[in-house]
Amino acid sequence: ILPFFYLPRVREIEIAVPNPKCGSPPFVSDMFPDRGPSPLVDMTSCPPPRPHNLRSLKVNRIREDYLKQLLGWMPHLQELDWTCDYGLRQNVPVFSSFIDLDAVCSALSRVQTSLTSLTIRTSSIWHVPGHIRHSPTLAGSLFRLQSFPSLKRLNLPIPLIFPWPALSTGDMAVPTYAWEYQLGNILPRSLEHLTLSDNFFL
Repeated sequence: ILPFFYLPRVREIEIAVPNPKCGSPPFVSDMFPDRGPSPLVDMTSCPPPRPHNLRSLKVNRIREDYLKQLLGWMPHLQELDWTCDYGLRQNVPVFSSFIDLDAVCSALSRVQTSLTSLTIRTSSIWHVPGHIRHSPTLAGSLFRLQSFPSLKRLNLPIPLIFPWPALSTGDMAVPTYAWEYQLGNILPRSLEHLTLSDNFFL
């Protein structure tokens, strides 16, 4: 995966980036230990890529901590479409049903000045026998997005922008939205197009 980001003239990439196993260099080892050794070459001794012409990135699988490293390579990225996988998978500790929105903002801050379009999606993965599929647990907020000066287009699930406490009703966490929050106090002044989706719990 890593070599694609060394292409000097690449302007757009759509890719699934595996989260590294614990103790492994990011983007070098396979996230599926049951498939045997990764065929990828260890490139940790190479300098980090700097795809200066990359303007658009669509990426899935990767979680917020490793997204931060990935975006650190892209000083001029303008469009980001990121799908955050959450849930549980046996022997893969990087999967979690917990999403840290402060860590998401920290990752996005790497492209804070250049980013004009941001789409965030969530996708659930439950591969552990006996575990009930449920919605993720959220912590932190995305309020730091209001300091992104160039952001014009934003598309994300409603719960990511409106803080809410979860009310436990059996196996389902039901959100109660804090509608008293003013959108103007949360979102950047530069925003022109806003899409709030209701597919967070699918």
